[in-house]
Amino acid sequence: MSPVQFRAVGRHRRPSSSRLPRLAATAAMSGTLVLSGATTASAHDTIASSGAAHPTLRYDSSGDAVRAVQKQLGVRTTGWFGPLTREAVKQFQRSKGLDAHGVVGHRTWHALEASSVAKAPAASQAQSRAAQNRARPARASRSESRATLAERVLAEAARHEGKPYRYGATGPDSFDCSGFTGYVFRQVGINLPRSSRDQRATVRRISADEARPGDLLFSHDSSGRVYHVAIYAGDGRIWDSPRSGETVGERKIWSHSYSFGRVG
Repeated sequence: MSPVQFRAVGRHRRPSSSRLPRLAATAAMSGTLVLSGATTASAHDTIASSGAAHPTLRYDSSGDAVRAVQKQLGVRTTGWFGPLTREAVKQFQRSKGLDAHGVVGHRTWHALEASSVAKAPAASQAQSRAAQNRARPARASRSESRATLAERVLAEAARHEGKPYRYGATGPDSFDCSGFTGYVFRQVGINLPRSSRDQRATVRRISADEARPGDLLFSHDSSGRVYHVAIYAGDGRIWDSPRSGETVGERKIWSHSYSFGRVG
């Protein structure tokens, strides 16, 4: 596959705050979030308000409000507002002509409520869709498995934010680029080859349009040879251990040309 061209972005400063998911639940909301449609709850979930304002949700939020948004957007309902949820929120905001900043505020809540009511199916439609889903268990399982793996990979990558780059290091205290990706995937039960080139040769090649958070991004030199590997975080960003003098972090894609690969 020909490398995807992208304008170079300069070196980036280390992010100022950790993106590790908080284990504690968010504070109790003043309003009550409910799912409407008791007889068709298995087919759809409608976001509704008891009259009080919805909470503002952003990256690293957690709780029942996050689960309700995830159900509405078709994201695995973990209750944690991670990278996959943020990307799904941005895509929804773009589809509704809103600013795609990935934060669920008043306007996004309103659009979610309107969308939920508009697409609520009749009972017969819900039963038909449920029957179709039962006929495709393998496909649903693969999709859920992929989403779960991506969340685990990105959460593990975030755990090492701020650790220094060191040539030849494979963790856990320092990493070079392929040492970092290899270590992260090893923690979720997947072994990758040691070098970035061998990792490129091992994983399945995918196009830029197919790329999703949790995939690998490979940087290429002018001859097309791989010289760097990172974990794609979505929205033009990566997790990587870039070079001497820098640390593990989430940053914009900085290489001139790159391609994507998918593990599994």
